[in-house]
Amino acid sequence: MTGPSSRWRQVFAAALTPLLVIVSLGRPTKGEAQSLRAGSVGVAFNVPEGGGSGLGLRYLWSDDINMGLTFLFDLDYELANDDGEDAPSTWALGFHPDFRFYQGAGSVVPFFELGIGATYAKAPEEDLTSVLGRASIGIGAEWFPAANVGIAGSTGLQMNFDHRTIGEDPGVTEDTLSLDIFRSALTINLYF
Repeated sequence: MTGPSSRWRQVFAAALTPLLVIVSLGRPTKGEAQSLRAGSVGVAFNVPEGGGSGLGLRYLWSDDINMGLTFLFDLDYELANDDGEDAPSTWALGFHPDFRFYQGAGSVVPFFELGIGATYAKAPEEDLTSVLGRASIGIGAEWFPAANVGIAGSTGLQMNFDHRTIGEDPGVTEDTLSLDIFRSALTINLYF
């Protein structure tokens, strides 16, 4: 049985495929540089850890600094009982800016990445509210198979601070500090 998250991923992939084909028609001629120039603007589709997805904007501030702003939205629900009634939804909203520092030019460009972010999540069934802050540093590379299409992969470290409240006000609070090692992400960037 596929859940709603799986269906959304299928719709997302079905919508993205024709867009990639159309954008790829602008493939550069032989000898033309495939990397971007300062002032390029893009739309980013993120798939961190092969799980939840995000939609972002990217702006190439200079030939070697790329700024990104990712918005995350995750909604999940399960059937609560045999009557087919839905359980309360679990949802999350996030805001994650980052900077990529490119190290060269060409069809494959390595980069260093710095990022911060915040996510707010609510799980009504568990009476749980979570505010997660993060700071990350990583390395990666962006491959340009066409002049205005970039596929970036990265890995790195991420420090998380999670403040959880369980129950109604005042509720029980719990604070957690953690470090994720080898945090990976895949991003498809469409530049205009």
